[in-house]
Amino acid sequence: MEKLLFKFASLAAADGKSNVICITSIGTPDGRMYEVPDDLKPASKHTALASTDVYAKVKNSLKKRHQTRAVWIPLSKELKNVYLDAGENIQYGDQYLDEITEGTMFSQNNTKINVPEKKNK
Repeated sequence: MEKLLFKFASLAAADGKSNVICITSIGTPDGRMYEVPDDLKPASKHTALASTDVYAKVKNSLKKRHQTRAVWIPLSKELKNVYLDAGENIQYGDQYLDEITEGTMFSQNNTKINVPEKKNK
């Protein structure tokens, strides 16, 4: 893969007063989306990504709480090693990320909500 779609959001920090920029999900060029676990959401934990020019622009764009940006980021060799394994599966750290399917949505605190699928009669 040459690029990944990173979805960023400005969310409330643990103190409830300040904001923190988070990566909420990562998408692939073929349309699959992967959830970033709560403990890995703060962009400050993604040091390789935080050092890119694209991240600097995203950081400057997110001024208010709950604002979001989705941007394609080209993968350097370093970013490929961080976010993809040898089989090009989406990962971060020592874990694979869960794919977000159409039947699953997430609430604001990342709790899974099952959405009934529509059936044609």
